[in-house]
Amino acid sequence: MTEYKMLNHKSIYSMYIGYIISFIFLIIVFYVIYYLMNTHNYEYLEYVKYSMGILIIISLIYIIIAPHIYYHHYRYLVTNEKIDIKRGIIILRRILVPVERIHQVEITKGPINNIFGLADIEITTAGGKVRLEFLDSQDAEQIAELLNEFVRSMIANRGSSIEQQ
Repeated sequence: MTEYKMLNHKSIYSMYIGYIISFIFLIIVFYVIYYLMNTHNYEYLEYVKYSMGILIIISLIYIIIAPHIYYHHYRYLVTNEKIDIKRGIIILRRILVPVERIHQVEITKGPINNIFGLADIEITTAGGKVRLEFLDSQDAEQIAELLNEFVRSMIANRGSSIEQQ
């Protein structure tokens, strides 16, 4: 791969479903808090109710806008030297991972991504973990195999250079 790739368009639907599930959980938590405060005659109940309403509106706006922005900002590049990921919604990040620092490559398919034929690749390095998200499952398998091949060849090269010394 020599040019930046975009996410599969199905990733937007996966993001929407994930955000909607989180939103439903948020509504349930807010309802429980409101119910408990209401039964105990909490004196600032009106302020809590308005604050929760504002948070729900902000969350809805975020849920509607965020997947499209993330989709359009997300780019990745995998070469035999590095992994380069550009992503973000409000704060744009660029993550560079030298291939020689890779310790482990893991493919993850959650239930939502699995429905859409998507997968994530989690790359473990000495400095932490990096994630390539919402990739087509076949692309994820190919990238993981490519990265594992790079790592195997580096280990083989190190082993042969140590034996020569």
